[in-house]
Parts: sequence; structure tokens; C-alpha cells
Amino acid sequence: MSPKPKKPADKKQMTELERARKQNVAKRNDMIQKSKKSLSIVENKAVSYIFSKVKPDDDPDTIYTFDCQEFYRLLRWKKESYTDLRGMLYSIASQTFGIVDEETGTEKIVHWFNTIHLKMSKNGKIISDSKLPGRYVEIKIHEDLMEYVFGLEQQRRENNIFYSAYQLQNVSMLTHTYSQNMYELLKSYENIGKWKFEYGTGTENDIQMRIAVYTQEMESNDNAPAKNKGGRKRRKVYGAAKLVPIIPSSWSTFHFFERDVLKPVMKEINTYTDIEFNYEPSKMDMSGVKRRKYSTITFYIRKKTPAQKKQTDQIIDDAYKDFDDGKIYRQMNLDDFLDTVTVDNEEAARIQAEELRKKEEKKDRDIEKAVYKIAASCFYDDFRQKEIQHLVEAAIKHIRPMRV
Repeated sequence: MSPKPKKPADKKQMTELERARKQNVAKRNDMIQKSKKSLSIVENKAVSYIFSKVKPDDDPDTIYTFDCQEFYRLLRWKKESYTDLRGMLYSIASQTFGIVDEETGTEKIVHWFNTIHLKMSKNGKIISDSKLPGRYVEIKIHEDLMEYVFGLEQQRRENNIFYSAYQLQNVSMLTHTYSQNMYELLKSYENIGKWKFEYGTGTENDIQMRIAVYTQEMESNDNAPAKNKGGRKRRKVYGAAKLVPIIPSSWSTFHFFERDVLKPVMKEINTYTDIEFNYEPSKMDMSGVKRRKYSTITFYIRKKTPAQKKQTDQIIDDAYKDFDDGKIYRQMNLDDFLDTVTVDNEEAARIQAEELRKKEEKKDRDIEKAVYKIAASCFYDDFRQKEIQHLVEAAIKHIRPMRV
């Protein structure tokens, strides 16, 4: 009797991976909408990976296991660097982030993890525990996050506090710097169907502020006089860490914000997640006043139909299968991309940005000089200034009394 054919060695592993990537990540909406994070792309996914381990009835003191090999497979990385992973977890543990509490009007400074336990060998690699075969890290979520991660369904029922949930694979496939932040933000408004954000205002409702990566800076008295009233040298005093958004200067021009953020992020989210969105920029600000430049963006969010969701799942399944078959090796992250950009490309992009900036400045000057500024702003790209003036004056001349 011939022996039974052996199953592929990685069949069980793939099944575990599929189960892991389809686990739900749940967060309270105010944490998503009002937080200021300084996480990198991979750090953001690592936090989501840990949150996907949380079960609805878990106790806040639960210790979760971070499966290093599984995490690398979720990112579709062939090369496993546990030294890098250790550094990443140290980075997350050292970070704080802000959440604005609307009820009290205060900003909470909170931590991600309370404890991270790594078993280390002499050569610096993570080693296994006898009870946990493989390379694992034990992590406990910080008590600061208790109300934002645990008991979410109970909070919804009893206090009408809403949360968002999605499968881990919806973010594991995203590679753009701002895709996950944008996805989670729009996901939190999914039930409403649309949401209008300010653009370029620098307020809390500015879409740039909402999706930006933040950095921590120490407040100090650097701007104070060098000496005090008594003539003595003023001692440098540091205050609390301040979270400052990293906003690229190119974002001030909508063309670049759309090209570098909106369009690539929309393509990724519409392809790999459970929602679809489109957007509409407007020169009408939140108070209804028309501006010369785009000042608001309305996002239209729609949950995918079961048929669309099935198609998305198939796309994701195929991507992981290609990885497992060796057809692809890893995602290209931002550092990899920057390494491929030549000096010539950078110079061309700089020249293009400068030309567009000059064009926008000229447009502002021309509109400021125009006799009919609103009409000049509306029709600037279609008519010359003299033509706009003639059109307006002709329209005024032919307006019938009592029709305005």
C-alpha cells in the first residue's frame, strides 16, 4: 500500500496566517478622530496587530503574545530581522500620543504598551520560551488605553459611545504613509456616509492635521530674553513634550496634496479595504464664504457590497498566495522607495514644484488686481482678465431691474 501523500509543510501555517489577518481590530471613534500619533507605517501596523488580539470580553490585565514570524508574514516580508523588530517595539513603548477629550476640553497624553517582555539570547536575538515555541514577545496594553480598546460594545449600549472595527488584513496591505490613518478616519464616519474637513487651515478639523504623523518636541523658554530682570543669565527650562504635526510644505498646494496623498491613498483604500470613498474639494469654507483657493474637502464613504467585499478578499488572498509561492518577496516601504529616486528625479520634481508655486502666486496677484475679484477667481483658468471684465460689465448692463 503506497503511503499517503504528505500535505504541504506550510498548510497549517497559512491557515493560521489567514486566521490572524481576518481578526478584528476595534477602537473607539474618538481615539481615531482625535488622536495625534507619531507612529511609522510599520509601527502603526504593529499596534493594530496587538489590538487584533483583544477579544470583546478580555480583561485589561490580559497579556498578549506578539508572534514575530506571523507579523513578518502579515507584512509579506521574506527576510526576518528580529533586531529591527526589537528596536521597533522599543520605539513604540517609548512613545506617547495625544487624545483630545471633548467633554473635558483637555488633551490626554497616553502610552501604547505597559510592558514588553522579550526573551534574549547572547547574540541579541529573541529566543523562545519552552511554553511558546517560536519567537514570541509578551505585551500588555497600557492602562491609559483601557477605555478606548476594552468593553467597547458595552460602552456603545450603555453610553452611546461608538467604535469602529475592521479586519487586520484591511490595513496589512496598505503601504502608503497616510493610508492607514486615512482609512481609520473615514471608517469612523462610515455610518454617516460623508464628512467635510477643512483644508490647509491648521485647525483640529483640518484633514492634514487629522492624517499627519506627529513628532514630539520639548517646550522650552528659548524665546525668552537671555537674562532676567536682575541681569543674571536665564536658566533654560523645559516643559512637557509637545506633539507637533509633520506637514510637508508641498501640501499647501492642493495639486500636490491630491497627487501625493489623496489619489494614491484612495487607490489603496478602495482596492484593499471594506469601504470605498471619493472626495470633492471646494473653495467654499465651513462658514459658506467662497475663497480663492480650496478650503474644504468633502469625503463620501460607502461600505462595499457583499459581492465587492468578496472580490476584495480574493485580491488579498491572491497577494498572500503570490508571496507564499515566492512570486513576490516583500512590500516596498517608503525608505526603499526613496533609495530608488535618482537625483535627476528629485531635481525635476523640485523644478516642477517651483513652477507651480510661481503660477499660483501670479494667479493670486492677478485676482487681487482684478476689478471683479470673485469673477476673476471663478473664471481665471478659462478667460483672460480683460475678457472677464467685459463679460461682467456686459452682464451687469443687461440685468433687468429687480432681478438681482
